[in-house]
Amino acid sequence: MLPAWLLSANAVVSWLVLLLLATVVVRLAARVQEVRRYPAALVESERERSQLGVPAPPLVLQGPGTMVVLGQEGAAPAVVLALDGRCPPCAAFAERLAALAGWCRVRGIQLVVATPEPDRRFAAAEDVLTVDGRGALHALGVQGFPTAVLVDEEGLVSSRVTLRSVDDRLETVSLVLLRSTGSAVSP
Repeated sequence: MLPAWLLSANAVVSWLVLLLLATVVVRLAARVQEVRRYPAALVESERERSQLGVPAPPLVLQGPGTMVVLGQEGAAPAVVLALDGRCPPCAAFAERLAALAGWCRVRGIQLVVATPEPDRRFAAAEDVLTVDGRGALHALGVQGFPTAVLVDEEGLVSSRVTLRSVDDRLETVSLVLLRSTGSAVSP
């Protein structure tokens, strides 16, 4: 008969091997899930890329005493900020919208605010064109708020960026300027 300590040691080793095997299986399952998500992310990325370089949707933009069509003369290049009054990060944009609109005007860029429903907080600035409605946001490819959609001089959607904060707008507009004029300037 085997000594009791050898049986106990055998049981402990067996449990350790079983625990190690369970850990390996859990990590392997997590890796398989990660690999399965990769094609879905790749498909989403390709879908997003396919929506860039296409003409901007012909949305009628309204401003004080003016109406223009997105992507047409008078509204290109443009930075379209998709904002929602119920989105806490979007509220910070209302405070800085007039300054951003003036900065864009000096550089020949039209600032457009797109909202799911009319919201006067985002239309208060004099140089801001607006468009509202969920259909308009869908046509622009907006998935969340706040988002910047960039329309170049030719009326093509050149970029779509989800903004993390109100300060991201500076980086976004600088990218538009860098692409269109070859030099980025901070407001």
